[in-house]
Order: sequence, then structure tokens, then C-alpha cells
Amino acid sequence: LFWSGFGPDNISTLNSEAYTKSSNSTFSGGGQIGYNWQSGGFVGGLEADLSSSRARANSDTGILPPPPLSPGLGTHRFTASMNSDWVATLRVRAGTAFDKSFVYLTAGPAFTKISQTAHVEFDSACGGPSALCDADAASSKFKVGLAFGGGIEYKLDSHWSVKGEYLHIDFGSTHGDLPSIGCCFGSSFTQEIRLREDNLKIGVNYKF
Repeated sequence: LFWSGFGPDNISTLNSEAYTKSSNSTFSGGGQIGYNWQSGGFVGGLEADLSSSRARANSDTGILPPPPLSPGLGTHRFTASMNSDWVATLRVRAGTAFDKSFVYLTAGPAFTKISQTAHVEFDSACGGPSALCDADAASSKFKVGLAFGGGIEYKLDSHWSVKGEYLHIDFGSTHGDLPSIGCCFGSSFTQEIRLREDNLKIGVNYKF
């Protein structure tokens, strides 16, 4: 969280109090389509996929004491949440085929939509609890990131194959801005979220 309006001596304290790191694991499903071509033992291809994401994160600092350098600000609290419901990628992949196996590396752009909410409240700076000291924000943004990884695909027969794949996806940072907080010195803040995913995929492919 990046604050303005409180003076440089308080910004670092408020930022450190509001920082939260969250991670979780879940199962998801999806589908893909692609095209491969082969020359000798080399195989190259292009693949697009779409899968559910279910990325969720919530943070709540609880009620924090007044900043040491500005006790007049009073107690304060930050809460925030984010979610991403789907992820799509468009990737090239290239590798070596031998016997019935294909070992490959893959990379390309990734796409998602990140929704986030944020809330801040200061109880004492306005002489006690007051809605004028609260601020809320919500935003939804389309994000483009980078996906890369590798895998192995095994041919079952002339049409069917199975594969296992690892994919790391990094969407960088996204921001959500809260408006001025009424009577609390006209302050404002920006919520910054960085979303990264590590995916282990098991899939079945049909070759036309």
C-alpha cells in the first residue's frame, strides 16, 4: 500500500503494517487447442488454452495503534481482497521427439482479469469512529503476463496422447486507488497486488 497525505515520516510505517503475502493451492480444469509440426526428431507447435484459476487472497491487519510519529491519526485498519477466475495462454512449444515421447519447453503471453477491493478506516483522527474517515475502492482489470515452463507428452496410439506440464505464470503488479479519505487530511492510498501462479497440469490430447 502506498500512502500520500501523511508526510514522509509516516508512509514507511503505514506501508509495512499493510503488507501481506498470501498463497493457496487448488484444483482447476480447462481445455486447449494447438498445432504441431515435425522435422526429424524436432517438433514445434503453437498452443492456446483456457482454464479456471480460482486465485484468491484476503488480508486484514486488524486494528492497529496510532503511528508513533502522528498519534493524532488514531487507530487504523486495512482490509483487502483479490480474485482471478480464469487464465488463458497462447504459447509456442518446441522440443525433441523420441520413441513415443515428446519432451518440450514452452513460453508465451498469458491473460486474466483481476478483481480487487480495498478498505481503510481511521477511528480516532476525526474525534472518534466516523464514516467520513473510511474509504472503499473496487476495480477490475484485464492483465497480460508471461507464461513459461515445460513438459512431456506420451503417445498412446495414432490419435490419443497424455501429457504432464509445469507452467509458471507471472502477471506482474496491478493497482487499485482509493479516493481521498474525507476529514483525514485529504489522504489517499494505492493498493498494489502482484499475482503469480505455478501450475502442474495433467492432460489428454486428441490428434486429428
